[in-house]
Amino acid sequence: MNYRISISPLLLFFCLFFINFFSEAQVKNKVPIIHPSFFRSNEQQFKRLLRHKLPQWENVLDSASNYRLQIYLAQIDEKENGNLKISYYQYPSKVDYYTYPASIIKLPMVFLFLLKLEEINLQQSSKAISLDDRLFIDDSTYCGQLGTNGIQNGMRIGSLLQELLQKSNNTAFNPLYDVVRDYKGNQELDFMEAIFQQRFSYKCDSSTNQTFAAYHIEDATGNIKYAEAIAPKQPIRRLSKEFATAGKAYLDNKDSLITSPKSFERSNYVSIENAHQLLVRFVTSENVGDFFSRTFRDSLLYYMLALPPKDTAIEIYPSTFKYLYYGSDVSDRKKPLTAAQSSNQEAFHLYNKVGQAYGFLSDVAYFESEDHYTKYVLAASIFVDRDGVLNDGKYAYDEIGFPFMADLGKLIFQSEFKRTHRRRYLKSL
Repeated sequence: MNYRISISPLLLFFCLFFINFFSEAQVKNKVPIIHPSFFRSNEQQFKRLLRHKLPQWENVLDSASNYRLQIYLAQIDEKENGNLKISYYQYPSKVDYYTYPASIIKLPMVFLFLLKLEEINLQQSSKAISLDDRLFIDDSTYCGQLGTNGIQNGMRIGSLLQELLQKSNNTAFNPLYDVVRDYKGNQELDFMEAIFQQRFSYKCDSSTNQTFAAYHIEDATGNIKYAEAIAPKQPIRRLSKEFATAGKAYLDNKDSLITSPKSFERSNYVSIENAHQLLVRFVTSENVGDFFSRTFRDSLLYYMLALPPKDTAIEIYPSTFKYLYYGSDVSDRKKPLTAAQSSNQEAFHLYNKVGQAYGFLSDVAYFESEDHYTKYVLAASIFVDRDGVLNDGKYAYDEIGFPFMADLGKLIFQSEFKRTHRRRYLKSL
């Protein structure tokens, strides 16, 4: 007797998906290129941890939508067979509200900038660009940006990156913007949906901001290694006006009150989840060259690790994951976290990027113990506007934002160091 087996297209899709997933997962240290939502099966466990260990923040956790709260955790472990195991956690389980990334957008910008330099170097190996080379914007006006905020035309590329990541200098973002242009990077970043629509300057937010400035890169002796002419900007997929809004009113750049929600549809954007996944993939990449060269990689990590100068620390790095929270005195609140608050006092390294603007406070961070047993990536964002009027400076950063982020960072830090980690699985970064 003959039997006909009927398989629905949907069932066939999932069968092929999981066959492919598990076959890829068996490759040593191979991180499957897949959205982390497929891995999340422990939201309730994560929710219980947060509620049990952070009772002082019950009102924030219960009002996640009001605070636009987002928390993402990736635990990184090595299995007995040497494969990586990455466990993802998220709170709340579903997020359908907008978060302004502020300086978090600088992280994907640096990645794309370095990836483009790598691609250029592959095409012209005899004129390989290094971090000691200098970047010139060939525009004398340049929206009034060059020569301000410590950024000079013709700065070392390495110095620009240091200003951008270590000091979070907004002006340092602008020359990179004109180099990256519409470049999307290689397949390693195909998942990332970063939107770059403007420089960090309201003077550039006009109808004249329709082109990328011409630029060239030269070595210390003045020899030009690479150049691109002025170019028109390609149309960009913008966020919907309904989604990308916050507040009930706002002050514009002339301090005039606009009695409608502030729209961020024309602003740069990367979701906190996307920034979190970018950092996860970078620190778990099997080979150094999966993203870019060892020199570029080491420099990026160094600038994310290093503390800012003391005179700018209070302004640039508030009490987020890199700093412990010490009571109500702002001057005491910026003490760097340098050792684990656990029984064995293990030392660790923390690589992070902070974003703070319009009442939004965010941090994306990679933690690694010095013995390399404990590794995880934590990202979070919270919105702490007081009165519904954005850009008026009335935000509850000190009362809610900073202490919540610091308490969350310490909680995850302590719980991760208590977990059993099988053995070292990656060499030191």
